[in-house]
Amino acid sequence: MTWLFRSNILVLTVVGLALTAAALVVWPLAVSSIPGQASPKPLQKGDQEIVWLNPATNAGTWERFVAAARRFHRDRPDLLLDDSNAFPSQTTTVPELAFASGPSKPRLWFRWYKLTGDVGTREWVYALARRDPPPLAIIGGGTSDRARDLARELNEIPGTSSTRPLLLITSATANHVYLEGQFQELITIYPERSFRFCFTNKQMAKAVADFIWSRDDLRPDGQPIYLVQWKDDPYSEDLSDQFHDILAPYLERFGSAQAGPPFLTWNIPYSVGTFNQPNQWEADVVERLMNAAGQHPKQKRPLLILPAIPQPARRFLRGLARTDPIQAGRFVIATGDGIDFNTIYRDRNLTWPIQDLPCDLVIFCHRNPVDPSAFREDQPGGDSAPPDANEKTTTGTQDLLLYRDIVETVVTAAAGRGGWLDRPDDIAQRFREALLPDGAKRFGVKGNQHAEAGEYVVVLKPIREGNRVRPKALLQVWNGSTQQNGPGRWALVRELSVDYLNKTSVAPPEGAP
Repeated sequence: MTWLFRSNILVLTVVGLALTAAALVVWPLAVSSIPGQASPKPLQKGDQEIVWLNPATNAGTWERFVAAARRFHRDRPDLLLDDSNAFPSQTTTVPELAFASGPSKPRLWFRWYKLTGDVGTREWVYALARRDPPPLAIIGGGTSDRARDLARELNEIPGTSSTRPLLLITSATANHVYLEGQFQELITIYPERSFRFCFTNKQMAKAVADFIWSRDDLRPDGQPIYLVQWKDDPYSEDLSDQFHDILAPYLERFGSAQAGPPFLTWNIPYSVGTFNQPNQWEADVVERLMNAAGQHPKQKRPLLILPAIPQPARRFLRGLARTDPIQAGRFVIATGDGIDFNTIYRDRNLTWPIQDLPCDLVIFCHRNPVDPSAFREDQPGGDSAPPDANEKTTTGTQDLLLYRDIVETVVTAAAGRGGWLDRPDDIAQRFREALLPDGAKRFGVKGNQHAEAGEYVVVLKPIREGNRVRPKALLQVWNGSTQQNGPGRWALVRELSVDYLNKTSVAPPEGAP
């Protein structure tokens, strides 16, 4: 009997250990399939992955990225592109596309892992780092705060740095961001492994200032320069600071027709508000700014720096126009890329009605927004059919060309003999060695894109007849060359006549008269 009990105990012990081992194997797989958990897809042997980490609401951005990948493939027919699962019918399925050098060859995957309220940057970064193999790079940083958070999480991944993925920043432009109680360079938060494909706020401010001072019809005719910033927006704060630093020597160099303080600056604490109506803090600054402008009656072409995204910028300028329509129309408005080309052209009737915002406007684009291979001018009478993504549209091409550059740079750098490189360090070294068409290095020592990649400035000028603003405007796209300085640096790429009567970009609501 003693032997029998001992045998039963032994059997139960073995069964218990087996069940425990099975649980340890099965449980992580079960957890990874639970909704709300970060669950990276596995990779077959030889395959590598580039992660597109963006919010789940950014379907339009992913669509442009896929279009850019297809555009690159047209120029590289030697590669195979599998985009059959780029737009899956189920929203829970990971959208993806892959390049390969031939049939049955290892694939380089681009996969969109979606940021949600339940699964954020930290969850995805740690889940991707634990998978074998981890991704070669993560494409993200659509805004400066998201880029900051992504860089911070990547920098805190445990383990050796050589296996950490690279960070490829798309459109986060801030030079400095607030992190852990102090301002820090964005590109240095995840040092030596971050590469920025857009221009920085400093580069944008320099390009816009250089262009304005090269134009007699835009250059301010006296001091002060008016500067507004929104304190709850790191992009606005940083771009405002960059403009201030860049413009100071311009005032010394070119002089001023009138005496006065070089800058008048106002801080707006919050950018939250409605579509058109200035919030209470914006309305207060509008009143103070117009009072200050009234003290400089000889200033006929004042310069207002407005580092903002469309909604607060539109509210603020509408407030100026309502307060003093004549004085407001004299301002030249300078900003960066926060106001997009599509805001002032494709969607203009809703987002930038020129008669309500009657100011000369200068914005920045990271790539050519009117590339002839994908852009077309408005058709007379407006469009009645939805745009075809495979045809030329009135959508600006700046993001399309930016994403194509990212795809081309990544695929070229990752290509190895008969497959793909498997070490992020090797990809980073190829990035550092990448050259522009003129032979200059594409990236600086820290990982920022060199200005030699080309800058684009867009000017929107309302058409006036006396004091009246007509429902028309002139839009010009200029390209800057860093090979020379002075007025000859800027070349006109395209000029468009913009009509605000025949364009029907937004359908009226039901029941509207």
